[in-house]
Amino acid sequence: MKKIEFLPGKDSKTVVGMYSPENEYVHWTGPVQAIGNVEHWLTKIEKMMTQSLYDLTKKSLRNIPRERN
Repeated sequence: MKKIEFLPGKDSKTVVGMYSPENEYVHWTGPVQAIGNVEHWLTKIEKMMTQSLYDLTKKSLRNIPRERN
């Protein structure tokens, strides 16, 4: 089961990350507000999931040691 993580607080509407089915956590590049029509904020969540994974992959590639010729 996939889960999203809200900021702490009883009535928090700010989503900041997600858990994979394997329970791996990914902190997002930016927050998403779960306010308004569910169709709209779920679309924003989907975009942030994709953007955050892209950003993490890009950061990882920059940190791979390069071979010296």
